[in-house]
Amino acid sequence: MTMKTSVTGYTRFLKIVNPIFFALSLLMIILPTMVSAQNLEQRKKNVKAFTELCGYVRFFHPSSESQRINWSLFTLYGTDKVLQAKNNDSLIVIMKDLFKYISPSVYIGKQPVKNNLIIQNITPGELITYKKTKLINRGLALPNGIPIYKSQRLNIDTLEKDFDEYPVAALSLKNYRGKDFEFSIELQGDSSDCFTNTLPINIVHPDNAIKFVSVQKYLPEKNSVFKFSGKIPLQQDTVNIILRISKTRRVSVKKPQITFSIAGAKKTLTFDQAVSNSKITHTNSRIFIDVGDRILFRGQDPKIEDMINRQLIKGVFCTVPKTLYAVGKETYPHLDTAVVSSFINRLRSFYRTKNDDYKTASRISNAIVLSNVLRYGFPYWDDVSGDYEDVYKELMRKAMLDKTNEDFLNTLQTTASKMNDGHMFVSYSGNDRKKQKSISVSLEKIDNEIVVKHVLDPMFKKLTSGIIIDSIDGEPADAIYARRYKLVSGSPQWRNYKVLLGFFDSDKDSVSIVVRNNNKREIIKGIRSSEQLEYRPQALDKYVPKDGLIKERVFYYNLTKDSVLKKIEDSITTLSQAKAIIFDMRGYPAENINNIIGHLLKCVEHTKWMNIPLIEDPLKANANISSGWDLSPINPFLKGKIIFLSDACSQSYAESILGYIKGLKLGLIVGRPTSGANGDMQNIYLLDDFRVFYSGTKVTNPDGTKNHMIGIKPDFEVQVTKSGLAQGRDEILEKAIKIADQNE
Repeated sequence: MTMKTSVTGYTRFLKIVNPIFFALSLLMIILPTMVSAQNLEQRKKNVKAFTELCGYVRFFHPSSESQRINWSLFTLYGTDKVLQAKNNDSLIVIMKDLFKYISPSVYIGKQPVKNNLIIQNITPGELITYKKTKLINRGLALPNGIPIYKSQRLNIDTLEKDFDEYPVAALSLKNYRGKDFEFSIELQGDSSDCFTNTLPINIVHPDNAIKFVSVQKYLPEKNSVFKFSGKIPLQQDTVNIILRISKTRRVSVKKPQITFSIAGAKKTLTFDQAVSNSKITHTNSRIFIDVGDRILFRGQDPKIEDMINRQLIKGVFCTVPKTLYAVGKETYPHLDTAVVSSFINRLRSFYRTKNDDYKTASRISNAIVLSNVLRYGFPYWDDVSGDYEDVYKELMRKAMLDKTNEDFLNTLQTTASKMNDGHMFVSYSGNDRKKQKSISVSLEKIDNEIVVKHVLDPMFKKLTSGIIIDSIDGEPADAIYARRYKLVSGSPQWRNYKVLLGFFDSDKDSVSIVVRNNNKREIIKGIRSSEQLEYRPQALDKYVPKDGLIKERVFYYNLTKDSVLKKIEDSITTLSQAKAIIFDMRGYPAENINNIIGHLLKCVEHTKWMNIPLIEDPLKANANISSGWDLSPINPFLKGKIIFLSDACSQSYAESILGYIKGLKLGLIVGRPTSGANGDMQNIYLLDDFRVFYSGTKVTNPDGTKNHMIGIKPDFEVQVTKSGLAQGRDEILEKAIKIADQNE
């Protein structure tokens, strides 16, 4: 009886305990996962807030400390710190501690702050010795980057100007305040200009106190009078008339005068009646007359109330002043040098540790630096696969999961491919990087098959022209193509070119190639003895004619070779009488060949097709600083038929040359579309031997049409054929010679 009672009690006990035990066990399994997920979500928020603030401060905040800091080390150290934040409160504390050393005037908090409170903190007691400064980014200046891109502080650094400035006069306004006026000026352009009818004349009051009625005018070849009307502000005592003429223009200026309406009567002042030039000041009202191209950096006084007010993430706000007061090169408030030096030593110390925390922080901080540079400095966002948030989220998601440098390299390459920029590629030179080797064989993709074009490696003579590649090392050719295509950035034609260029790349020494010829398959084995290539011209010496005469009064020159310009100049008198000249641009020019265009021009050109973004505000669209080459005619004029050959490997500088040919109708283009990637490259040095290149200038064709992702389309497009390859024919050159022979 006792035994039975005990067993029954134990059974009842199990019925009660088992569910509790099961629930506890399940909780022990689920809880860490839930905590881990919560931590990951908070880490994402932390990184997002830190990324946003880094971008605002680095590129838009002019403090002396932020200009001197090593941003790679700061971002690395800061990433490690913000990853440790458990919630928004601790994140705010951490970020305040970080940014106080490089931007003491920046506000970070749980609530937005009014600008007037920030202004109190950034305004010194005595203003007479201070001037206001702000950051002006012409592109983004980056460490070890291309010097054409500059980040400078107004009223501190010397800003390069694309105009000459002539103070005309200072007018006393005692009797004219609040009066309507009309300013007139007589101008004459340069008769040698190709486009004298497109020269803009603008009149600008930089502080917008004077509203001008007239719109942009154009300067014809003959003398013309231009008139601009407005009203003088009541508070102005003097007005300074300053003439700005583009450095690339020659303009005659005559009879500047200003007419006031007073009680219905007109009173006209010529400038010889004005106050002398020595009385011109920069503290009174200024009127700029811009003659020539669009002129930027008009010298507006920065506004101290100009700030970035943003919610970084939900519940975390920042205010970043875009204008500060400065004395000399130092902004206010100015930190003690010893304090900043101590902080810099802290950054360096963390960088030297190279522990596991460093590795995680390094990949994420590299992603932060990359995303901010591309966000503000990349000019082709309209052609990106997705918007900034799409690119950022995927980049950061991968960077947080990556375990090795090889993983992160793949992440960077995948990100670059989404940017669709043929100039964009990723370099990694770490010690653990597997060296890629290849074989010297050029390929074409025809009818979805990979076909041998030229065999440059004598070890692979069996790979004859026209033969089809079925597989390499057991991987089907179409699978190789698709896999590599995903990791190349740029237009379809540039991706195709790059994939085929690196089709045989591998870290393996040996290679086994299955080929097909007349439906018969064969295995060809050999050694990868060539270095991996980043670029190879299509106009290879062995397969094109020698420079010079190729048939009666028809000449050929390969512009991808050294010293080709000297050959052309040595024969220029003969070429001026040529029936046709074929210039091969299937590749990148080996030297400056701008003079060739000069021999094709009849007048001076001022097309503006290179546009460096003027980056002054993170929330507004960029203006552009536009320029061109301003080329002049060079004697003798080449009056024969001019033909240029093009291909997908015609990129960047080659496209600039071809853009002139197409846009200004200086000749014909025969071949295939160009790369569709132009604009001076900028490079981003990242930690741990990573480097990313991108186009920093937005370039159109000189006729204003789009080049990026499209390329320059030839006047006569030629498709390469399998039979042509098998016969060793250059079908593009053949077409050009045929056109050269035509009489029309």
